[in-house]
Amino acid sequence: MEKYYHLYSSPLKSPLFVNDDDRKFFLNRLALSHINKEFKTLVYCLMDNHVHLLVLGEEERIIQSFKGIKRLYSRHLNRREESVSVDIGNFNISLRLINGEEDFKGVVAYILRNPLVGGISSPGSYKWNSYFLYFNVWRDLYKGVDLREYGKRNARHSIGTRTGINDDYSILDGIISPLCWCDYKKVEQVFRKSADFFRQLGRWDTEKEEESRITGAEMNSYSDSEYLAKVKEYCALYGVDSVNDLSVTDLRNLISMSHKRWGASKKQLERTLGLSLSMIERNY
Repeated sequence: MEKYYHLYSSPLKSPLFVNDDDRKFFLNRLALSHINKEFKTLVYCLMDNHVHLLVLGEEERIIQSFKGIKRLYSRHLNRREESVSVDIGNFNISLRLINGEEDFKGVVAYILRNPLVGGISSPGSYKWNSYFLYFNVWRDLYKGVDLREYGKRNARHSIGTRTGINDDYSILDGIISPLCWCDYKKVEQVFRKSADFFRQLGRWDTEKEEESRITGAEMNSYSDSEYLAKVKEYCALYGVDSVNDLSVTDLRNLISMSHKRWGASKKQLERTLGLSLSMIERNY
């Protein structure tokens, strides 16, 4: 059975993307991760300090893929000349399993409405989301230059990668065109009619419904084994095998996340992680 997830990161206090080059690098890494078909992206939106995506795949493979994207993005940040620092250590993703067609539609609208809710622009005017892909008769204008014409060597240089690029990819303004890798057809298939798509984007209660679902998913009471599975996923994002290998900062973030997102009690943290109660209380 296909599993769809709302993938999101918590807003950082500082920008995640300082300039367009950062956003282009991130989108290109996302596009390249689809070459191995580890997961599919159907909808995306890159905000200044967080991201939202609707993805299809197995949870573990999605997590591992984003671990790699984060590692490469961190290297990009270290190489660039921009003096503004990015709090990449606190860039953590969460996944919420989508339940049914109406949930799917709500998540699509929630993601694409982010620029509007953030007071930046309408979804259709925002450059860093996938709005332009759906029910758009002018969609092919965003295809860019075919890879055979652009040249693979030039393409690898333009997007900053040494890995292979699919022959059917094309380059658009320094990025791999989302037409090549973002599965907009599945979104259109679910909505069926363009009127339903635009009606959903106009609903005033979209944010309230999705944030309620996120809160409900994150605040469930987990058993010790379920909680430890979440901890294992968290450790994997940082490339370590156990809590003992986390940095002090990452450990503090884990304690806070366990309380705020997963509803873990102090006693459960003490019992499962083997941490002192004083350490837990300082960061709870």
